[in-house]
Amino acid sequence: MSRTAWMAQRAALAFVLMVGFYVLGIAIAAGLLWIPYAEAAYTSRIHPKIALACLVGAGTILWALVPRRDRFEAPAPASTRPMHRACLRSSGRSLRPRTRSCRPKRTC
Repeated sequence: MSRTAWMAQRAALAFVLMVGFYVLGIAIAAGLLWIPYAEAAYTSRIHPKIALACLVGAGTILWALVPRRDRFEAPAPASTRPMHRACLRSSGRSLRPRTRSCRPKRTC
C-alpha cells in the first residue's frame, strides 16, 4: 500500500469516526427527549422527575457536542537581558559551546 493511499484511508476513517460521534450523541439526546414525549403521548401523564432527568441529560449531551474555541495563552512574558541577566549569561557561556548551537534571537 502506498503512503498516499494509507494517508487517505486514515483521513477517511477519522472523518467517519467524527461523524459517527456526532450522530451517536444526537441519537442519544433524541432518545432522551423522546422518553417524556412518549410518556405523555401514550399514558397521558408525565412523571416530573423522569422528564427533568431526561431533559437535563439531553441538554448536557447536546451542550457537550458543541466545539469550544481554543485560546492560546503565552506561557510567560518574553525574557530580556535586564530581567534575567544572570540566567542568560550563565546559559550562554556554559551550554552554547557544549551543544554547538547559535545564540537565540529571542528568549521566551
